Formats: sequence, C-alpha cells, structure tokens
Amino acid sequence: MLEDVHKETKENTTKEEFCTWTEHYTTWSDIIRPLLKIVSDNDRHNSMVFFRFLELQYNIMWIYICILFSRYHPAMRELRYSLESMVQAYYLDVEHPKANMQCKLEITKEIDKERFGSLLDRSDIVEKHRIKQLYSDLSKYVHSTYEELRPTIEEGKIWERITFGFEPDMFKKCVEMTNRVLDTMYLLTIMRFPVIVKEIASDPATIRSLEKHDSNLCLTYIKSKT
Repeated sequence: MLEDVHKETKENTTKEEFCTWTEHYTTWSDIIRPLLKIVSDNDRHNSMVFFRFLELQYNIMWIYICILFSRYHPAMRELRYSLESMVQAYYLDVEHPKANMQCKLEITKEIDKERFGSLLDRSDIVEKHRIKQLYSDLSKYVHSTYEELRPTIEEGKIWERITFGFEPDMFKKCVEMTNRVLDTMYLLTIMRFPVIVKEIASDPATIRSLEKHDSNLCLTYIKSKT
C-alpha cells in the first residue's frame, strides 16, 4: 500500500518538487563542512545551535519519508518542532555564551513555558515578523483549526484523512513550508557562527541551492556580511 502511495507521489509531482528534501540534505552537508572545518571543537560541543543543526539531518529525512507516504500533518508537526527548537537553541547560545551544554539544559527549565513569539522577541534574530508568520502558518496544520479542517468538511476529503494517498495541495504546502523552515534554520546557524559566512558565499553550488529553494532570509544575511 505504501509503495503505491510512493509511486503516485513521484508520478504526480515535478522532479524538482520530489527532490526537495534530498537537495536540502545536500545543502545541509554544504553548511556542516565549514562548521566542522572552521569552528573550534569547544564552540561546537557547547552550542545548542550546532546540536540542533546536527539533528536536522535526521529531521529532513524523516519529514521526507512522511511526505512520500502522504503523512502531511505529521510532517508539518516535525517542521514546527525544528523551527521551535532552533529558535530556542539560538536564544540559549547567544544569551548564555559561556555556559556549557549541561548548564543550558538547566536553563531550558526556566524558558520551557515561554511562548515562541516572546522568546523570539527577546533575541537579536532578524526578520522576526516573517518567522512569527511562518510559525503561525505551521500551527494551522498542527492544531485543530479551520485551515486544517476545511478541506475535509467543505470538500468532502474524508478518505484522504483516514487512508494513505497522494494529496497534491498538501504536498505543495509541505514543499513550501520545508523551504521556509530550512531557510530560517540556515539563517540562525550562520548568525550563530558568522565565521563560516565567507566560505559559504564563495561556494557557487551552495548559493545556487539556496536560491533554488527561495532561502531569501539566509541569502540576504550572507550578502549583508560579504
């Protein structure tokens, strides 16, 4: 049954859409290389951002698997988790630069219940309004909302919610959300480790990949620093 869904997904999407997640995995590899090459072991090992960026390689593949087999809402939940965790990681790193990972873990107890927008506002992250809008857009598919329920009720798409099957609108929405979330995660990673900006900017393949997936937040920051 899942093989049929995978086949249907591949047959009804463009090659560019279908390869969204594998290409992002390549971009992740392009960014991790200068992090390993330039950033000191101590800075990496005590960075929540670096930890979350490492974790991203797993998340990208898991989200891809969900989408290939039409589990679009779980994919949205994973995307929102990735966004939330990276914003929290950036806040911890920047506000507590001398703390080790164990100390940062303890600090999370104090901010666990803090709302996403509040934590974002207290940081020096750029383009806050766009990141808040992204979080809001993702939340529409994570909670029981009008946007999440409308196709099922108004368009009679009940079977698509209880069976495995390709749904073109949700697939395209997942492509869009993936690009927006990963753009933000790339941005926060290079903001946390600006020492890698020049190396990324000098790699045409990485820049082309970022351009291809509309990583405008990340690209704008790179251009402002080179």
